[in-house]
Amino acid sequence: MRAVVHVTSMQRFSQWHVVGAALLWSLCIHSANGLARDGSAVVGRGQVAPSAIELSKLQDLQIGSFEGGADAVAGGVVQTAWLPSSPTVSGAYESQTRLWALLSNVAEREVPLGDLTVTSGDPSVAVAHVRWPGGDGPGRATVGTVLKPLVVDIVYECRRGGAAGFTVMYRFADQRLAPVELSLTKECGQRNRVGLCLGSSADQSDDIVRNGIARWSTESAMQRIIPPSQSKVDLVWMLRSTGGQDDTAEQLMTPPHVTVTPISLKLLPEGPLPPAEAQRWRRRLSAKAAQEVNGRRKGLWGLSDAPKTIGGRQAPEVARVRLVGALQEGGALPAASSLPAGAPPPGLRVEVECVRKGAALIEVEVSPYPAYQPYRPAVLSFVKQCGGIVKEGFDVASHMLVPSFVAPNLIKNGVASKDGFMGDVGNLQRTHSVYWRLADRALGPPDAMRLTCDGGFVQSSLLAAPMPTRASGGILAGRQDMSFTCSRSGVSWCTLHFAWKLYEGPSLRLRKFCGGTRNDVDVFSDMAGAPAVLLQGQENSAWGIHPEVTLPADQAKTTFTLSLDRALKPGEQLLKVSPPQIRIFNPEVVEASVVGELARGGEVDGDKDGGSDLEVETRCKKSGTSRVEVTLPINSFESFKPLNFAFTKQCTVVSYYQQWWIVALLTFGTVFAFSCLVTAVCVYRFQGKLLAHDEHEMNGMDEDYIRP
Repeated sequence: MRAVVHVTSMQRFSQWHVVGAALLWSLCIHSANGLARDGSAVVGRGQVAPSAIELSKLQDLQIGSFEGGADAVAGGVVQTAWLPSSPTVSGAYESQTRLWALLSNVAEREVPLGDLTVTSGDPSVAVAHVRWPGGDGPGRATVGTVLKPLVVDIVYECRRGGAAGFTVMYRFADQRLAPVELSLTKECGQRNRVGLCLGSSADQSDDIVRNGIARWSTESAMQRIIPPSQSKVDLVWMLRSTGGQDDTAEQLMTPPHVTVTPISLKLLPEGPLPPAEAQRWRRRLSAKAAQEVNGRRKGLWGLSDAPKTIGGRQAPEVARVRLVGALQEGGALPAASSLPAGAPPPGLRVEVECVRKGAALIEVEVSPYPAYQPYRPAVLSFVKQCGGIVKEGFDVASHMLVPSFVAPNLIKNGVASKDGFMGDVGNLQRTHSVYWRLADRALGPPDAMRLTCDGGFVQSSLLAAPMPTRASGGILAGRQDMSFTCSRSGVSWCTLHFAWKLYEGPSLRLRKFCGGTRNDVDVFSDMAGAPAVLLQGQENSAWGIHPEVTLPADQAKTTFTLSLDRALKPGEQLLKVSPPQIRIFNPEVVEASVVGELARGGEVDGDKDGGSDLEVETRCKKSGTSRVEVTLPINSFESFKPLNFAFTKQCTVVSYYQQWWIVALLTFGTVFAFSCLVTAVCVYRFQGKLLAHDEHEMNGMDEDYIRP
């Protein structure tokens, strides 16, 4: 009994499960079919649309490549000719494809368009963009009925010859509607434009480009070297009638495209190139031509935007190009037959501005518009040489070169004489000048001159040059001043390079002496025997290391007079000296000191008559001789040899007991003592005689008294 009840309940649960599933399925079908006739989903208020739902097709959508057509999409289904397996082909003559999209049922509402994109399968061949003739644009466009269709243009841009696949995707604002994807193939032609010519003159109207084929190729560009003196190339347009299918009343042209590829950064004189340099140019041009041939095999007939290199390195800018004249911004080239009688053909000028020295390959691409639809571009090439070496007409001298018949002595017609040596610049010269003359009016004064010195102890610079003058015949003449500052003694070789912004000229060398002996100083003494101590900075041998001049013992002071020789150093007014130094080689004999106006250093004025005095006082300590050396340092930034001279001082010192008054006193004392001694002896002897005499008389008297 229990088992029966259990089975019955299970059967009832299964029946309710089936009924529930049927109701859920019917609800999903109702939601899927609940779209309005305009394609919008109908969702009840308070209900949420399912998140995972199969996208539906817009059943009434039709798209055609002509007005009202449905060759691309019919009934919301993409036709076979627009599928990826068999895309529609857009020929080389077609620059765009127009598509009409509409709803076939006139009773339906407009369907908003979310986005319309076109994608290229090979952007290196061609790309495309969507153009909206109605001005709606994505986000505002709608697919309406036959009264308001959606019209768009797929505009192609070919970049080289070949074919590229495109995908056109229609996406609707309602994301529940499946997008529509169309496939097509764009062909890009590479035919030459028959009748299109470009020449160097009206008489030679096709020597550059003939029937769309360039005759100025990169491989032959060495035959067309534009010299530095030429800065422009004139071209003449021509559209001829050939009696073929390409004949038109005019031809649209794109703006010409120009590339500049450096091939050399060296300076070379005008005329034939040196063999080694010519071979180097040919090798680089051949490599460039090989790249172009490889590109043409791939359908690329125009210029590439690859980086410009020399020897594998990024090349600096050598020249800039500007186009002036007809079709410089593109436009329509009229056929020659439509020009007024006697009217000149339209011309185009290629102006080249050199920005540095070297040579560059100039390539100009002229292309019918639109490019590769179906005509390929044509590229004309030539080589522009920038800068050079100036020779003829340039003279340099150490003297003025005006008037014009004055002959130069340093450089004549760009060739230096005397091995380019212009002379020595003494240690007292801070400036030096040369004079130049130029017959070429176009160059102007040399504005890129350089002055360099070796050794690292001479700071050289070019002073501001005075304004050049025009001599007879338009010859330009000027002067260049140079300045030198030494940091130590030595000899430095300096080179003066004459140059312009784009031209290099000859160079001259000079020898700059720094420091050493000043040859503009004279020193005289007040000694009558040897008055000249230093003449022109050179010491007299009598005042040298082994001096021959002796300051006698009876002379304790001597005076030296310093003066400047203005004839040797014009413009030098003052000589600054530091405090002098005295060196005594035998200080036990003598000591010395400096007095006078230069005792603490000072200035020697070149305009002062008589110069400046330096006094040396000596004081003897004992008898003997000693060398006295006087050193007078020169107070200057440059290292000049100090003024140095020496003399011998003789000293005779008498002891105190040898002085005359001491001798006289001692002599007087000695004489006085001796006289006193003699006097005493005389007195003593006299007294003795008196005593003897008295004694004798006394004895006689005694005898007289006794005799009786």
